[in-house]
Amino acid sequence: MSRAALGFVGMHMLFVAVGLTVLYALGLVSRPRQLIAAIGPAYLAGVGVVALPLVLLIVLGGPGRLPQLGAIAAILAVAFAAAGAWAVRRRSAPALAEPSDPTPATTWATRAGVAALSLYFAFGASAFAKLPTGNDDWGFWSYKAIALYDYGGKLGTDLLTGGIPGPAHIDYPVLQSLLESLFFRAMGGIYLQEWHIALWIVFAAFVWTAVFLLRSRGVDTLVALAPIGALALTRTASSNVAAGEADVTVACFTAAGALSVGLWLDASERRYALLGGVFLGAAAATKNEGAAAAVAVLLAAAGVLTAARLPRWRVWAIAAAIAAIGAVPWTAWRSAHGVRNVDTGPVSNAVDVGRLTGRLDRLVAAVGKLFAALADQGSWSWIVPCFLVLAGVCVYTGRARREAAFYVACCGLMMLGLCWVYLVGNRPIHLWLRNSAPRVVTGVVFVAAMGAAHLAWMALRPPPRSSPPHMSARRSTPGSDSA
Repeated sequence: MSRAALGFVGMHMLFVAVGLTVLYALGLVSRPRQLIAAIGPAYLAGVGVVALPLVLLIVLGGPGRLPQLGAIAAILAVAFAAAGAWAVRRRSAPALAEPSDPTPATTWATRAGVAALSLYFAFGASAFAKLPTGNDDWGFWSYKAIALYDYGGKLGTDLLTGGIPGPAHIDYPVLQSLLESLFFRAMGGIYLQEWHIALWIVFAAFVWTAVFLLRSRGVDTLVALAPIGALALTRTASSNVAAGEADVTVACFTAAGALSVGLWLDASERRYALLGGVFLGAAAATKNEGAAAAVAVLLAAAGVLTAARLPRWRVWAIAAAIAAIGAVPWTAWRSAHGVRNVDTGPVSNAVDVGRLTGRLDRLVAAVGKLFAALADQGSWSWIVPCFLVLAGVCVYTGRARREAAFYVACCGLMMLGLCWVYLVGNRPIHLWLRNSAPRVVTGVVFVAAMGAAHLAWMALRPPPRSSPPHMSARRSTPGSDSA
């Protein structure tokens, strides 16, 4: 195996190793036989956990190179392993739910679905590994990755602060570019095309993570695979990954965070909220839309807590603080160095009532184009319509009214944020919508798919049997919010 291949594999295994300790600390992995089943979610969690302190390090002026990556990974792995061992001794993590016993037909259908998705991702990673680097792939992400690679892993260069004219959107967060520069270092050179394979791995790990988390709550794999598999096979998602862009990357972290928070609202187990905070922080550190989406998910959860009068605000605040680690450092660095988003202009434009009322035609155009993008079955299949139907059924029957409200609010707030950006923006609206609207709804569709999988299970599962009085009194389990 070549040095580049060894570096590529080694980097991924580092993230998996750290992620396994995270899942162990949260009680999502407790036995050796669960390790293989947890590789996908461990990778995604490892990327999120390791990347956040790395971004903070380079924002503070430190170098983001392999020694720093290794040191941070080692410190985090030891800390999470120790936390997991402490939790096991205290038995503070509730047991995972077990899916119902599948029939032979269901078992074979599940195996066929998993095999088909595995082949699909393997084919995508190999077939699209040699595509050229261009457009947003270069201008928004790889440009900064090469700058970090060439300038010792530091941000304080003219290439990133405007001293030298460069591509647009230097203001975009740096997580994907930082990871790309680290992969270059691990592989021993600038491998722009091979980086596309890493993006396919992130996409595959997200699908794996979603199924893993749902199974941890007792959801049958086949139920989870239906909307998630449909999402993985959509034309727009695969083409975005193949093009080396970040829309799917940020959507993966956003949707994994939304699903984790949704499971927390359903199960009252803090581990899901904490994991959700990590994923949302990674989304905020990947793209501007990720920060807005993280705020939308947290606001939706806050709305559900308020409406349902659930006393879980401490856990919500911790998850929000974790997510803020992904957004605040880069925002502070960008402001300190005068790096601005030229598409939207200063904040004063967003609160100028007179200016906004004269631009309502932009809002009408944005709403029409964005909702048309969501309804485009050629791009996104029937994911959003199916999600809305399921949410309506859950609200009508009362089976999962709280969870349905959460996922609908997430999607609605994310759409509201996108419409607001188009309303206050500086670019010609029709040109802007044509270039970006089909892509920026990616996160909304991904969250809708997570909601469809979660709500489908809650709508289909049999109602819980009535418990004896001495059992119903034990509402709180060790590791729940009330503990």
